Amino acid sequence: YYGTGVYLTDQDPAYYARCYMCPAYGIAVDVRKPGVNWDLYRRMVRQWRELAPRMLDDFYPLTPYSLDDGVWMAYQFDRPAAGTGVVEAFRRMKCPTESLRLRLLGLSPRSTYLLTNLDTGETRKVLGRVAMEQGIQVTLKEPGAADILTYKRSRRGHSAADRAALYALRLFQGASLRVLDFDPSGSDERQYCSPGFDLTLGVIARS
Repeated sequence: YYGTGVYLTDQDPAYYARCYMCPAYGIAVDVRKPGVNWDLYRRMVRQWRELAPRMLDDFYPLTPYSLDDGVWMAYQFDRPAAGTGVVEAFRRMKCPTESLRLRLLGLSPRSTYLLTNLDTGETRKVLGRVAMEQGIQVTLKEPGAADILTYKRSRRGHSAADRAALYALRLFQGASLRVLDFDPSGSDERQYCSPGFDLTLGVIARS
């Protein structure tokens, strides 16, 4: 379903806004009413603009379809070529359980993914194989709430060169070891690891 809109009321506007999010999307608001929460609506639009490009490839239901108001519903959009995607999870109004473990689909088993909660900004890393076999946990304290997680595959953080470098560096007793991600900054390794070359080169530096 490519495009739709949602008319938001005062009852759980963020929950309903996320229920309808899709690549082409609009929010209708009665501007005649006083006290419209414009900050909330702007936040929903910003989130949609970030999510929309990730909704254009694969779609995976992560829970069985149900109209029951006492269950969780969750689904995943995945862009395998870009290594990005979205997980949306909804705890319905009468759902008694506050946590759910979701097994993601379509990921690269050996790649590391960065999960980001769009509401809190909290990030965590998970191996693709772990996310697919063991799943990721989503917790919503209140019924009638929705959570959105985005993910992005890191740049070849699992190569043999990475593993060998970490093993060697850990042999130095008492050394202070700091491992930096490929993004957002770097040096020569960024040129050698660019998609056109992809030499899985890393850098060991002493400061």
